[in-house]
Amino acid sequence: MQREPRAALDFTVDKTAPVLSVSYDNNTANHEFYYKEGRRAEISIEEKNFRSDLVDYSVLKDGGREGHGSALSSFSGGEGRGVSELHHQASISYEEDGDYQFNIRVKDLAGNEALAYPEDHFVIDRTAPGLTISDILNESANKGEVSPKISYGDRYLDQDALSLKLIGEVHGEHELSSQQGGSISIARTDALNLPMQKSMEETESPKQKEEEKEGIVYQSSAGGEEGNLSFQNFPEEPDTDDVYRLSAKIVDMAGNETTEELWFSVNRFGSTYLLSDRAKALQGTYQKEGEEILISEINADEVLSSALTLYRNEEKHALSEGAEYQTTRSGGNGKWYRGDYLIKKDNFDKEGLYHLQISSQDKAGNLASTEQTERGAELRFGIDRTPPRILLSNVDNQGVYRGDALDLDLSVQDNLWLEQVDATVDGTEELSWRDKSLQEAVAKDSFPLQISGEKGKRHKLLVVARDAAGNESRKEVSDFVITNNPLLRLISQKNFARNAAIATVAGLMGLSCVVNGPSLLQELKRRRLKGKRR
Repeated sequence: MQREPRAALDFTVDKTAPVLSVSYDNNTANHEFYYKEGRRAEISIEEKNFRSDLVDYSVLKDGGREGHGSALSSFSGGEGRGVSELHHQASISYEEDGDYQFNIRVKDLAGNEALAYPEDHFVIDRTAPGLTISDILNESANKGEVSPKISYGDRYLDQDALSLKLIGEVHGEHELSSQQGGSISIARTDALNLPMQKSMEETESPKQKEEEKEGIVYQSSAGGEEGNLSFQNFPEEPDTDDVYRLSAKIVDMAGNETTEELWFSVNRFGSTYLLSDRAKALQGTYQKEGEEILISEINADEVLSSALTLYRNEEKHALSEGAEYQTTRSGGNGKWYRGDYLIKKDNFDKEGLYHLQISSQDKAGNLASTEQTERGAELRFGIDRTPPRILLSNVDNQGVYRGDALDLDLSVQDNLWLEQVDATVDGTEELSWRDKSLQEAVAKDSFPLQISGEKGKRHKLLVVARDAAGNESRKEVSDFVITNNPLLRLISQKNFARNAAIATVAGLMGLSCVVNGPSLLQELKRRRLKGKRR
């Protein structure tokens, strides 16, 4: 009996699990997993017996909803048993804002499963925080109620990165708490005093205790996705009048940032004054040269008249508009009234202490002046081109002094303000006078310095003095000797070597005349007779 041939069996043995990898084109995260730009995931699978329906993946958005906008693209490389292409790739794009979770499992046709892939969790946030400053207008001058408010929010708000500030031209900069509220003091300090340096009594005066006043009060709260800050009405006190800057910077966890800033003034008692950045830098300093100065005046009402007065030391001079300063006025129609005073550089050509005063009257009858403490705009500075004078009355170059040590009679003076004096002996700094020690030395007109004799060593002294404007003087004395040894003092005399040489030559000539006297006389006589014959 003849057997029928059996059909050949076709099968594949596959014990190798697929190799799965996932990579992203954007790995720049804030706070570990927040991204301010979209991401694209590349899924790569190495498998010869591959079929796409054996790839099980899920993209969940915002805690459970399927991310329909983030679908897996088709795989490249073909499908089926024993495909020629080993590598299969697909991608997923995440462009919408959301909190994403990504899972994936892969099997091949033989049932081998790739190593478990850990779940990806990340947040896409391309939206900047919302921020509003309300109940106050930018560049507004206010003489009624002043109660600004700040409101902000973001789904992923970063509470630690919030920055809320109130900055007054006179009151300075104050960080505002986003959680607890608080109060800002409106107390003022005395006007800046910029004296010439004469005595400790003139430069140091007791500070008066300031009266405690009600501050600028605000309430704030922040939590979750939003926050608020609101001011109570600014106190209706002259000390409250100022030019303010209210700024807010809101940041979310992905690093998106929103900032807003506005300027406003409180003018219930007349004008407030605004120093330019250069004028602020000049305030309370000493300079070698003057410069153009810009000061602005802000008011809720129109300014009808103004006057500028410049003091140099005790001299008073009323500045002439046009010739010595220029005025530019703007504002009204819902904006603050502003006057810019540009004071020309030529007004500060001479050396001395300068003090600039501006006074004005507005349409409501208010009188204001930079001299008023609450205005905080009194500008004082010094011009000084003269270097300090260094006086040393008891030591000279190549001098010789008796004793084991020499107490120097050192005096350093400056026409305005001395800042630092340094004394160096034999290349090593001995003494430096600064701050309090300098003021004491100036008041006594004495800079005590003692130099040791050190067995007749020749010394070198260098004194360097610098004033507050940067002018510098140097005084150097060298080759002086301090000793109690008479012989060393004699040897150290500056003419000792020359006198000793002269004495030696004279002595040798005298000795020569004694020894060779007759022969010398004969030679002189012979030369004289020879000359007569000619």
